[in-house]
Amino acid sequence: GVHVAQSLQKMFNAEREDGWKVSCQHVEIVKSYAPHVEHVVADILCQPPGVYVKESVTQVSPQNDGSNAELDYMPYPKNEDEAKRLFSSRKPVVLTGLNSWDQNRFNELINDTAFGEREVSAHVGQASTNGKLSFVNKNFQFKVYSMTELVSLARKEGNHLYLRAVGENFRKDRADFWKDFPELAHNPDFPLAPEMCFCHPDSVFSSVLRIASPKLQLWTHYDVMDNILFQKLGRKRIVLFQPDDVDALYFSGSTSSVIDIDSDATNQKFPLFRRARRRAYEVMLQPGEALYIPALWPHNARAEEFSVSVNIFWKTLPESMYWKKDLYGNRDPKPAEEALNLLEKSAQMLRSENLHGESLPEHFVRFYTFKGASMYKENAD
Repeated sequence: GVHVAQSLQKMFNAEREDGWKVSCQHVEIVKSYAPHVEHVVADILCQPPGVYVKESVTQVSPQNDGSNAELDYMPYPKNEDEAKRLFSSRKPVVLTGLNSWDQNRFNELINDTAFGEREVSAHVGQASTNGKLSFVNKNFQFKVYSMTELVSLARKEGNHLYLRAVGENFRKDRADFWKDFPELAHNPDFPLAPEMCFCHPDSVFSSVLRIASPKLQLWTHYDVMDNILFQKLGRKRIVLFQPDDVDALYFSGSTSSVIDIDSDATNQKFPLFRRARRRAYEVMLQPGEALYIPALWPHNARAEEFSVSVNIFWKTLPESMYWKKDLYGNRDPKPAEEALNLLEKSAQMLRSENLHGESLPEHFVRFYTFKGASMYKENAD
């Protein structure tokens, strides 16, 4: 479906100059005629300039049976009250009506200003990763480039580079887009949004510039703060998993152990994952769109082409709930981390030996593990 949409987009671009947009809305397998011979129906949206139509991406695959719900598409909020209403559901929302950045102008900025000389530390994926980075397995290394070098290498097919900008002193400073990259952030040719009306300035935690190679896929993770992802260059696929499916994502800290979220083999290694993938939201974020991602919504991002975006993270809990030395906004709030530590200790206690070297048999451990889990679930319900 995506291939058909891309082919049609090329035809429109060649024949017209008025900015038609083509996107794949839905793909469904109707029947199978023989091994590897499928009857497939694709819904393709051809959108004329100036006409707004809500887009969605719901593709049917062995991982995704088509039950994915659609995200709402809404205009970017004009004021704080509108933003509060928009985000009150605590569900992701795609925000429209923003400006994308001009690729040629971005090239000029990289080549002709101090921005291109700025040194940054980027993730470099191993060749065997096929672009899928894993924080659990650490299948990448860090390498320092000038911004000019990074962008040049990131655009080349087969390279797996990803920049998640950090503060000037990465050990003490949070990322600050306006402070760290003033040549870009304060340039009128590269607007981010009309105004940051979605949160109070005092609640802003960090603002992060991100650059990714085509097909670079970032590990599934959750953040403990709300954020908006502004997509400025290139398209990016975002898969958002529902918070209630956290048990099916095999988390280690705030990062999922599931690397390939689109592979059949994943179900064999992580049998619960099928449920999370089936219920996930999926969207192809276009340049000039933004995505509101509430705290605790696990998400996976894949750049479909060379991609530049900016995140704004902000606090929604009392200041006392956060850890002062957390520079990335992904450490669990204090009460949650303390509770999880106690839970881990209680699991160890079930298997511990007493003074006589005696311990509970396995079927007792299993019984009381499930009893404890049910008590926790009742607390959530």
